Amino acid sequence: MKKISYRYLGIFFIISGAYSSLWYHSWYLPVSFAVIDNTASWFLPAGYRFAAFLFAPKRYWLAIIIGEWTAIILITNERGEIPALSNFIATTFPALFYLCAAHFYLKLYRKPELKTTHQVFGLIMGAICAATLTSVTLTTSMIYHNELATIPKTELFTQTHLLNATAFAFGDIVGVLLILPLSILLVEIYGKKKPSLKITNKGIFKISFSLALSLLAILNINQIPLYYIKILSVTFVIAASHKWGWKGATLSVFAMCILVVYTALRTDVAISVIENQAYLITIAFTALILGAAITQQKSANTKLQEQNSALNRLNTRYKEQAKKNQLLATKVVEIQELERKKISTELHDDIGQTLTAIRTEITILEQLTKDKKVLQSALNLRALSNKVYNVTRNLIILLHPRELNDLGLQKALQGRSLTKLLDSAGINYHLNIASDLDNLSEDKKIAIYRIIQESFNNIVKHAAADNVYVDLSIKQNRLRLSVKDDGKGFETKRKEAFNGGFGLLGIEERALALKGSFQVDSSGSGTHLLIQLPAT
Repeated sequence: MKKISYRYLGIFFIISGAYSSLWYHSWYLPVSFAVIDNTASWFLPAGYRFAAFLFAPKRYWLAIIIGEWTAIILITNERGEIPALSNFIATTFPALFYLCAAHFYLKLYRKPELKTTHQVFGLIMGAICAATLTSVTLTTSMIYHNELATIPKTELFTQTHLLNATAFAFGDIVGVLLILPLSILLVEIYGKKKPSLKITNKGIFKISFSLALSLLAILNINQIPLYYIKILSVTFVIAASHKWGWKGATLSVFAMCILVVYTALRTDVAISVIENQAYLITIAFTALILGAAITQQKSANTKLQEQNSALNRLNTRYKEQAKKNQLLATKVVEIQELERKKISTELHDDIGQTLTAIRTEITILEQLTKDKKVLQSALNLRALSNKVYNVTRNLIILLHPRELNDLGLQKALQGRSLTKLLDSAGINYHLNIASDLDNLSEDKKIAIYRIIQESFNNIVKHAAADNVYVDLSIKQNRLRLSVKDDGKGFETKRKEAFNGGFGLLGIEERALALKGSFQVDSSGSGTHLLIQLPAT
């Protein structure tokens, strides 16, 4: 516990001493640029103050306040005797105003950044509020205590007072815009575990050209009017913000402030300090907002590209999986048809032969006996064997349409085995075949027959139709199968319609297994089933 306390105290005094020294020495730089008594074009300590409160942990905020007290006391002692109340106001209120601004900003955004327009707006509004409160408090105190030789106490709350307060506030804001963004950039760069700076040959050329141009402008600064410098500065700031986002805005704003203030000092033309400050603040604010907006846009584009890449990868996987599923479905259909054909053949050969033998035995029995009871039993056996034969024959047809092998697809679609279900339901069957189907592969012939067979089952069970229309054609190497009815239709969005209830799922799987497409439309006037398959 003691070690932690000593460590804390050591860091506390280091922060306090370093901040006090920085504040003390940087105070004289803006004073050298004063045009109105005690009013600076920029006030760097305001930037240090705000940056210190934003970056330092809250447990060290007291060290910052003590450091600022120390620096201000040293400065006031050098300037002569100052009233105690004025000294207390100067050493206390500015720090408290900026501390509150930092506290509210950190509460909203957690850490100082310039990567979004909200963060930039929050920082600048915090700086404006703190600077305004500070300037009003200090100018009022200084005028009231006769600390400004050029402004008597009678000017309190007059236009002169307002101009001084505005100049003070603008000086603070310019100081913040100079120091705070640069501090955020340095923390961003050196806060990373592995900071790296990659500059291409093209980048080196651009930097060298910009430095040479800047040096040429500085050497001939007296010959360049300030408004030209301002125009060039605006162009440079906008270009840098657009190119490099908030980082470009930060560096360009820093360079612009230095260049404009330096030019204003070297020129012989009278310049309004407030006008100059307002220009710097406006351009800096615009640049930082633009840089943040560009950064947000680039970040959003990066995220969008990452999402697109992820979607492309998922799409590729989906296509691969769909291809695998299609191959699997094709294999399943092939195995299913092979098993059906095998079972059909076994039923035909084994049960068919057995039933034939039974019929033969019944015939022999009828010839050998004259007993009426035996003859009646023989007749019953014959009826039962015929019934078993018919059931077996129907099963064989369902399992494997032998008409396809014996008669071909066109005859099989006209055959009694397929149409008798429609006939029994009183549904008229209209078949139109516009192309030669003999060249189709065996799997496609079976698929077409099965799809039509399942469609007829659906129509008989659910459609309550009077007519069914089947159209088959081949165009541009695409086989087109259309099955229409004039029944009552159904809601195609209903999930149960595709789950075995209407048998549409099996039809769709057969079509997809053959790299085809499946489409179903239904209304109160009937249902239209459209399947398209590659003809080869």
